[in-house]
Amino acid sequence: MTDELRDLGGRARRLLVALVVGYAASNITVRLAATLRLGLDNTGAREWGLLWFGISAGTLCFVITLVLLNRRAHTKWRKSLLPRARLLT
Repeated sequence: MTDELRDLGGRARRLLVALVVGYAASNITVRLAATLRLGLDNTGAREWGLLWFGISAGTLCFVITLVLLNRRAHTKWRKSLLPRARLLT
C-alpha cells in the first residue's frame, strides 16, 4: 500500500508525458494532413476523416509512449530490488 502511494508521482509524470506526446502527435498529424489536402471531396466527410486520422495517431503515440515509460520504470524498479555488491576490506 505504501509503495503505491509513494510511486504516485512517477505514475502521474509518466501519464502527463504520454498525454503531451499524444496531443502533439495528433496536432501535427491533423495539420500535416490538412496541408496535404488528404481526401478529395470538399464535404464535411473530409474534416471528420482528418479528425479521426489525428485522433488515431495521437492515441497510438500515447499508448506507445506510456508502454515504453512504464517498461523503463519497471526495469528501474527491478534493479532497485537487487542488493548492490560491496567490497569488504
